[in-house]
Amino acid sequence: MSNSLVIFVKAPLAGDVKTRLVPTLSLSQAAELYECFVRDIVRSMRRFKEASVRIAYQPHARIPDPSWIGSSLPYFKQEGHSLGERLSRAFVSAYQARAERVVIIGCDSPTLPAAYVSQAFRMLEQCDIVLGPAADGGFYLVGMSKFCPGLFDQVVWSSEEVFDKILFNVRRDGYSLRTLPNYFDVDTPEELEALWRSRESNGLDETAPLTSRCMARLFSRRRMAFSA
Repeated sequence: MSNSLVIFVKAPLAGDVKTRLVPTLSLSQAAELYECFVRDIVRSMRRFKEASVRIAYQPHARIPDPSWIGSSLPYFKQEGHSLGERLSRAFVSAYQARAERVVIIGCDSPTLPAAYVSQAFRMLEQCDIVLGPAADGGFYLVGMSKFCPGLFDQVVWSSEEVFDKILFNVRRDGYSLRTLPNYFDVDTPEELEALWRSRESNGLDETAPLTSRCMARLFSRRRMAFSA
């Protein structure tokens, strides 16, 4: 298939994922929540009919493969030290597999609409790069219709300048760009609370049922349930 969707996933090891949610959550609770994010995203996207879907997995010695997700989707290991290197190599891998248009998403937005992913592939028929801007200054989706070296040059990851720096690189190198609607990642306690407060409007119970149940359970344990 000419379209390739890649989902970036990390091993859900306590202390390695969602650490900015601490101390609102413990390290183990943050890892449990991340695991639910991943399973919900994969469950949603594995039914995506407009692209072949693969997982790009960042392993740990204790969790060397993504069998914990409970999905039969094919996977490959992420390669590279920085996120920019891992993203670039994932794009190269997809193009080597003869993809024409490649979209990469992470697992920080458990309610990400599949319609945004569809829109990204349609946009890539007319431009080099598609970005989905996140409210925190990063991005929730990046796509290319050809490999664009230099896109992630000198990006300071996990900063508020990620999106702006990538825009600078796009303009510097003369790539054509389209952007999707703004959406949100869930990295901080404030973003987690916003996800819970808007659960009816964002369809959390239907779109990300594991995440919804996990949040209710965790907050109930800590006597910190958020009101709607």
